[in-house]
Amino acid sequence: MNDAFNALQWLAREAPTFGLDPARLAVGGDSAGGTLAIICAVLARDAGIDLRLQLLIYPGTSAWQKSASHARLADGYLLSGETTQWFFALMLYEGVTHEFFKMGGFVPEVGDTHADAVSALRAAFD
Repeated sequence: MNDAFNALQWLAREAPTFGLDPARLAVGGDSAGGTLAIICAVLARDAGIDLRLQLLIYPGTSAWQKSASHARLADGYLLSGETTQWFFALMLYEGVTHEFFKMGGFVPEVGDTHADAVSALRAAFD
């Protein structure tokens, strides 16, 4: 988390050095990267760094895993319920599958999701 936010602060500060507009920054990620993007967005808000967009692909937003879908999809979909709990323990110290966004060559519906992400980015920066 600290490394991710330090990188964002550095980019906001040094953007002009690279010909970038520091007023046109976004954060994003999938899975744990999406969780880091959420954290960076909150910290950026508190530090006065304006972001144009958060592009979040199935981020971990809650450690509560007692829903019907968590029970139904706990096994057989690349990331087990037990492994998910292990990840949350590391982070907190207390329809499609996870990672689908990277499966464009295997899951036809991913193309629509990629197009939605591109549209969100274009809208944020137009």
